[in-house]
Amino acid sequence: MIENHVSGFFTIPEPPEGFEFVDVNVYSDRRLFLNPQLIEISSSPYARSMRNILKHYWGAFFMHARKADKLRAIAMLSGLSEPTETRIGYATGCQGNSVGFKLQEVLWDTIVKSKAVKSGVLTNFNNLSLFTEGIGADRISDITTKICKVQLIEFTQYICERYDVEMKLVRQKDLFNPMTFKWESRDVYLPVIDGKPLILIPRDMVSSDSVINGDAIAFYRFAIRNVISQQLELKQLIKGSGKVNNKVLLRDWYQKHPFSKDVLADWSLHYPKLLIDFEELRKHSKLRPLSSHELREILYLPIRKVS
Repeated sequence: MIENHVSGFFTIPEPPEGFEFVDVNVYSDRRLFLNPQLIEISSSPYARSMRNILKHYWGAFFMHARKADKLRAIAMLSGLSEPTETRIGYATGCQGNSVGFKLQEVLWDTIVKSKAVKSGVLTNFNNLSLFTEGIGADRISDITTKICKVQLIEFTQYICERYDVEMKLVRQKDLFNPMTFKWESRDVYLPVIDGKPLILIPRDMVSSDSVINGDAIAFYRFAIRNVISQQLELKQLIKGSGKVNNKVLLRDWYQKHPFSKDVLADWSLHYPKLLIDFEELRKHSKLRPLSSHELREILYLPIRKVS
């Protein structure tokens, strides 16, 4: 049990296998982010319903975006203000930043103008950060949290019942209903700290910001190494810098094709297996939950201030 964390505040003893939930500091946010890619591979009994609701939500939203149906798309985005109940993310003091309508407009403008969306390459929210600017770990986490808020509330209630943690009836807004595709408000039972409700996150669904934010660069390098550099028609257009016979080196490819998310969209459209192969690599060799040691370092060590 750690003081000022969920375990310490509610006197929850840590089992030998560790907590099922992220033992957040109840008074300040830590740089952990709900990662929809980890939801895809999570063993949590709540993960299946979370995967389903994300699939239905984004399937409908991308359909509206491709049709340029702004009215319906904005209605679907209307519940995506920043969550403050989870105590994770960039914000401090559990206050969050009110993004509301601003975030809706930014998302609409960003997504509807994306080559990947227009072409149909992008059909999965997990890959949004690969092709669109301004969509990073914080927004991906916030959006995923809001869409899956009902399931996370149910998970929190399960944890509270298991460890005999008191809950109170509180009003929660912006609960997504997958049957009506509308956002609703209703009273639910949640633990409350200093008048602020708390929602817990399964520990195998969070990652650091570097994991999510590094995806686009990883995809770019994967594309160059495994697909683009193998195309003879493209190779003929490059002047090699190798010492032996002017061999074309990887750095020559990087110089000829600088990183760009529009370029990634073009490549994914031209080489359909590129994104599929990268997703498989990411899923089976790169993607994993944080280890207990990594999670403890983020949760329990003092926050290092960057000067």
